[in-house]
Amino acid sequence: MHHGVGIGGAPISLLNLVKALPKEQYDPIVLFQKNSAVVEFYKKESIKTDVVGWCGSFLVHHKKEFIQWFRFYRYMSIFPHWIINAYFLAPRYLKKYQPDIVHLNSDVLSAWGYAAKKLNIPVVCHVRDPFEMRGYFGIRTRLIRRLLNQSVDKFICISKDNLERLGLPDKSVVVYNTVELPEAYRMPFSSVKPYKVLYLGGMAKIKGYRVVCQALPYINPGIVVQLAGGLDKSLEQLRGLAYVKEIVKRLLRWRDYYLLAKARELHNVEILGLLQEPLKFIDDADILISPFTVEHFARPIIEAFAYGKPVVASNIVGMAEIVDSERNGLLVDITDPKSLAQAINKLAANPSLSVAYGAEGRRKAEKLFSMDRNVLAVQLEYEDLLKKP
Repeated sequence: MHHGVGIGGAPISLLNLVKALPKEQYDPIVLFQKNSAVVEFYKKESIKTDVVGWCGSFLVHHKKEFIQWFRFYRYMSIFPHWIINAYFLAPRYLKKYQPDIVHLNSDVLSAWGYAAKKLNIPVVCHVRDPFEMRGYFGIRTRLIRRLLNQSVDKFICISKDNLERLGLPDKSVVVYNTVELPEAYRMPFSSVKPYKVLYLGGMAKIKGYRVVCQALPYINPGIVVQLAGGLDKSLEQLRGLAYVKEIVKRLLRWRDYYLLAKARELHNVEILGLLQEPLKFIDDADILISPFTVEHFARPIIEAFAYGKPVVASNIVGMAEIVDSERNGLLVDITDPKSLAQAINKLAANPSLSVAYGAEGRRKAEKLFSMDRNVLAVQLEYEDLLKKP
């Protein structure tokens, strides 16, 4: 069961898992809460799919999607939507397919886990985002943790940090996300200047978009920063309500669009926009940067490791689990854009060091993020649950 509509880390990781499951043993079908480009993404890979067609609001308590106290009104829609999913939609689809096991691709799908448990179907839940442990009074934390505990048999956490935040260690295991390990890839700094530094976060603040833009003036000549992801839409292609929405969005996010306009004026910036095949650009890059401002697992980093590229990332909580500073990359102070630029300049000025970092990253990808290793770990959890009466 998948929840989101964007083609990001969660659907890609689930797709890798589904494709790698032994066909003689498993017959997977992926059910999507809402129709989107992700559904077509799976269909192109010949994966069986179905779409509920209705989404609503999810019961979420993540670090990167924390609901502030003055937006409490959002729960007026969240709880009714949870009830609709748990008591009406989920039972209908579970009875339709009669699965042996239900795999939730996010803990925001607790309503589907609740419905599956009512039908005595084992439930596995992937914890792909850091659980918010604090909040204001801890009420939501305790409520959602208790609900998840009652609705899920096994939690598969994609990092140790996620496992610790969830706070249900007896039901949880760490299985890292998987990446394909190419046999051949381009070594960093093996081409002539300008060297390429790739950022894949679009205009998302939590991905470090503002930090990247503020660091651009301090980056040395001979280095080009490639900005990829959802940045802006062409107003000429929009009509009617879509045009009005885009104008309102730009007014509300005027600072981000101002930074984008200033970036376009710089000679050391290349605007890539949305990428259909980001791995090709990772392979072509010399450095990948991931200056997240809010804790969550960075899939582009392990993809960069798979292609033997050094990484510059922020020193937020949990990032040191992925990036070993001064071994396969550098961790920088996220509050200081100059430190990001200095780290990029350091790697570009020391190609041999960058090659060594990239090679160490590749070794880490082979050890912790390989497809065979981690798919087998998930299979063992499936088999363990299916053996229980």
